[in-house]
Amino acid sequence: MELTQRGVTLTELVIAVALTAVILAAMAPLTANWFGRGQQSASHCTVINALSMTRSLALRNPAANPALPAAVLCTTAQAVNLYRGDTLPANCPTVQDSRAQWSSLAPSNAPFVSSTACYALDSSGLPTTLPAIGGIACDSTLETRLTQDPGYANCRFK
Repeated sequence: MELTQRGVTLTELVIAVALTAVILAAMAPLTANWFGRGQQSASHCTVINALSMTRSLALRNPAANPALPAAVLCTTAQAVNLYRGDTLPANCPTVQDSRAQWSSLAPSNAPFVSSTACYALDSSGLPTTLPAIGGIACDSTLETRLTQDPGYANCRFK
């Protein structure tokens, strides 16, 4: 009677573990890049949705005061808040504000919300530079810069 050996040898096991480690090491940077692109896309979509809500609020014009912007989007590195023109705070809050019409945590990896800024719209839904929050000059080009960004196409409603 002949004995046959079944199973794997220690050498085969070491080679299989080494190959698995090499494959995982090669995939790690690709996976990190994939997650980073996903966060960037989510950041774009959050800000584009906020701009859409700002325009909607401005066109409804609840304040109806021509001396004030109809709607103001206030962005900081920590939070994004949308205000009616007649309920503006003294400064852009760095947290989600309960007085805001809409509020969200600031998206990560979004270069256009890395510092405190505001985006104000008049009652026609057009960008305005009327004084808004705490002496911050409102950026009338934010929407234009976003629509020219390659990530914009991923967020448009179809």
